Amino acid sequence: MRKCAEAKAILVGLQLADWVGCTDVVVENDNESVIHAIKEGEAGNHSFQLLLEDIHFVQEPIYGAECFTYGLLARHRCLLESSSQLRVTFLNLSDVPLQCDDLAQLLGNCLNLRRLWVLDTVGDKGLEAVGSSCPLLEELRVFPANPFDADVVYGVTESGLVSVSYGCPKLHYVLYFCRQMTDAVVATFAKNCPNFTHFRLCIMNPGEPDDLTDESVDEAFGSVVKSCKKLRRLVLSGLLTDLTFEYIGKYAKNLETLSVAFVGSSDLAMQCVLAGCPKLRRLEIRDCPFGNNALLSGLEKYESMRSLWMSTCNVTMNACRLLAKEMPRLRS
Repeated sequence: MRKCAEAKAILVGLQLADWVGCTDVVVENDNESVIHAIKEGEAGNHSFQLLLEDIHFVQEPIYGAECFTYGLLARHRCLLESSSQLRVTFLNLSDVPLQCDDLAQLLGNCLNLRRLWVLDTVGDKGLEAVGSSCPLLEELRVFPANPFDADVVYGVTESGLVSVSYGCPKLHYVLYFCRQMTDAVVATFAKNCPNFTHFRLCIMNPGEPDDLTDESVDEAFGSVVKSCKKLRRLVLSGLLTDLTFEYIGKYAKNLETLSVAFVGSSDLAMQCVLAGCPKLRRLEIRDCPFGNNALLSGLEKYESMRSLWMSTCNVTMNACRLLAKEMPRLRS
């Protein structure tokens, strides 16, 4: 770590104010000075979080192209060398467009990692490195680098997801942005990681079918709610019919938050969830064909919920007035 004090950086502010009881190692952007405060000491058995935030990729001739493509991590190998000694448990790389080889090199020194946030620029090969290097991983978030560009040639697919499931049996939280998925892969994922509490699968193309069968992905989420009995939060996407919601109402008895968009076939879908999920506290619905009957079917449920949000659905003002009349204690 002493080498960092002598290096010039785009990112500065690696401050270790006190080793005793320290839980965070924060790298912040300052744009003016170099890393300015490092206290000598031994990490011992303490765990640390390495947060890489607000990284600016600027091309500087003195550092060459490597600086432009790899930013801080390429220019300060000491961070890589020290990460295992610091017992890093959290890596936030959600602003760093790493490639698969870069991520693999970093993760080789992070065997104690519990939480990882990355961009989909790492690709499926990068997620293979996650599966092979992070046996203790509990949380994975994969964000899209260009969510509104339909012509991107990189990204992650169902292959990366299943690779992680084989190598990270303790995984219980996943946020995964991708452009395609299959029933079979999600079923395998749920089987390998049955302790899931949060499963947020975001297929970026609304109504996207199974990539192999071109059918709905109802069985994918059916597998999740059947296998993951501790599931508390679920985000749905892809081509889904009312069958998915029937599965949720029947099996997701610990579900607290459900978020859906561009899914479902009729009011039956929402009715199944309201009737079958006793612990439901938050329901978020957007661009779904749910109407008045679906809304009014939850009269007995709403007082025990914290939030119901419906946008661009088939609900009329009269139904809302009736709901307000029947449930005067509800607040908008």
